[in-house]
Amino acid sequence: MDPASILRYGQFVTTVGGAVYDQRGIFSLPRYHTTARVSFADVQARYGRNFHRAMRMPLGAFCDLVDILRPRLPRLGVPPDVRTAIALRYLGGGSYIDIGAALGVHSATVYRALWDVIDAVNSSPASDMDYQLENSTRRRSYASDFQGCRNSPFDNVCGALDGIAIEQEQPLSTDVPCVADYYSRKGFYALNTQAICDSDYKFRWTACTSPGSVHDSTAFSGTGQGRSLLDRGSALARSMTRDGHCIAADEAYAASERLADPWPGGGRGDRWRDAFNFFLSSLRIHIEQTFGMLLWRWVFFGGRCGCRFRSGLA
Repeated sequence: MDPASILRYGQFVTTVGGAVYDQRGIFSLPRYHTTARVSFADVQARYGRNFHRAMRMPLGAFCDLVDILRPRLPRLGVPPDVRTAIALRYLGGGSYIDIGAALGVHSATVYRALWDVIDAVNSSPASDMDYQLENSTRRRSYASDFQGCRNSPFDNVCGALDGIAIEQEQPLSTDVPCVADYYSRKGFYALNTQAICDSDYKFRWTACTSPGSVHDSTAFSGTGQGRSLLDRGSALARSMTRDGHCIAADEAYAASERLADPWPGGGRGDRWRDAFNFFLSSLRIHIEQTFGMLLWRWVFFGGRCGCRFRSGLA
């Protein structure tokens, strides 16, 4: 190509480039976010009367949560109340695309807000679970509440125990020692999460230290709480045995003086065993219902979590 042709070609490219720059809405992808600062008033205006449904809590409870998390949230960038609203909307099942479009923020801001709020919740003393199982007075209070809410003949059950498989994406071999350990019997990769609740459907203790293939009984016995309950020589086990207190569980756990399991085989026609199973099940069902409330309120836990695995989950 001669020099004159090269010059004409360069002028043509420059002209086309200028036209594309002047008509960005036609020749390039539109921008879906704005750099304008988002306020909490914008969030309230966006969701209006459906704010409590979008956040899965009323406005008063939301403000109380923000006040608790505010000292542990970043002070620059998105305000703490907006950051909390983004995280709650995502955990409630909202898509990061819809959240970004509704509030005018970038998708990276949505994920950053999510992790900031989660870290703030994990580090906040106000969100710690206060299951004072070592305190005999608290145990009697738990047992009395269980007996009163179900009109049960049992006055010694101070908690309901069960496990749930939280589905995860397949972990990388660089993140975990053995990928196959996380494949649960339910047919997906998961983490085995153990939990105990009270009669008010409040989680009092949780542990997430085992991969999905681990049996519930093994997962529980590997936790600090499980070791204390199953070790006859521990102070907690001796105190509970002395007072006759126990925790309701299902057949997946090994029966002991501290863990009350139903009679195997459904009682096999014995009316006393059948009655025992019935009343024990009416108390143990609290943890099943609590898991259901958790998944219904925070849809994020009912789907497949796409986060990277972190060592030492608990």
